[in-house]
Amino acid sequence: MWQKFDSYKRALFKLCNGKEICLWGYGYSGRFIEHLFCRDNKEIKCILDDSPTMDCKLDVERSLLLKELRTDTHIVLCAFRRDETTVKFLTELGYVENESFVFVREWFYGDTDTNRKLSYYDYLEFLYGCDIIAYRMKNKIKTPNMDSTYYSPGIDYSIVDIIDHFEVDKNDGVFDWVRKRRGTSAVSCNGNWQDWRCGI
Repeated sequence: MWQKFDSYKRALFKLCNGKEICLWGYGYSGRFIEHLFCRDNKEIKCILDDSPTMDCKLDVERSLLLKELRTDTHIVLCAFRRDETTVKFLTELGYVENESFVFVREWFYGDTDTNRKLSYYDYLEFLYGCDIIAYRMKNKIKTPNMDSTYYSPGIDYSIVDIIDHFEVDKNDGVFDWVRKRRGTSAVSCNGNWQDWRCGI
């Protein structure tokens, strides 16, 4: 299930080897890219975002910082979809696409779905053409639950953790669960529901 995803990830890591990584864009996809690199103990040197309000744990710089950096020692990972203004800006500074700057969404999805954000769940939706992400309303804005971005911060397994431990083929039946009280979940395989006791 994750073979292609892992191959794209390894190729991206290889491209970044020996370079200082600048992550441009620290929204939904940017935080996921940070998670991928941190999970493999790879350091992101700086985070860039031109949003006027940015709440994050790291210092965030403006993209103008790129004018002060050496293009031969840095690589820019763009977490947002392609736009020609960004391409022109980076190219004029001496950065070369797919060598010293990358649009990471295109790296994983190709150019077929550039509006799609990047996360484990988004990738599974792209791969299988299905709906996985649970959305919720917050301040009248429809947003995805945060465990679709990376692993759930609590002790519960997210869907990605569970699927990691099962051999699931796209032709297999539906696997789903509903969280219930006191650490039990109702699990469904091929439409047959049964209670399952979690180790909580």
